[in-house]
Amino acid sequence: MDFKDQIRDISEIGTKEQSFEKVILKMKQEWKLVKFELILFRDTETYVLTDLEPIQDKLDEDITKVLSISSSPYVKFIDIASWKQQLQRTSDIIELWVKVQKVWQYL
Repeated sequence: MDFKDQIRDISEIGTKEQSFEKVILKMKQEWKLVKFELILFRDTETYVLTDLEPIQDKLDEDITKVLSISSSPYVKFIDIASWKQQLQRTSDIIELWVKVQKVWQYL
């Protein structure tokens, strides 16, 4: 009973860490199912990305979640930085891909 408060605090921290780990794991599992859709562009034999809006929406939502989680004091022992970096890199690549694709289509 002397350590009741310390045990409660440690338990609370562990519970919050576990909930964050579950959220991150769920995000990673959902991203494994994401498929980019390609279609033929007009009369060319070239494929272009299409229907990116739901993917970009999910990406923005997950980046926001990760930023929120990473600001919590309960993520000291969770490797969230690499996941945050991977999501941001994915966002940057999609953005660049769309720009290049638009310019190419214009030509």
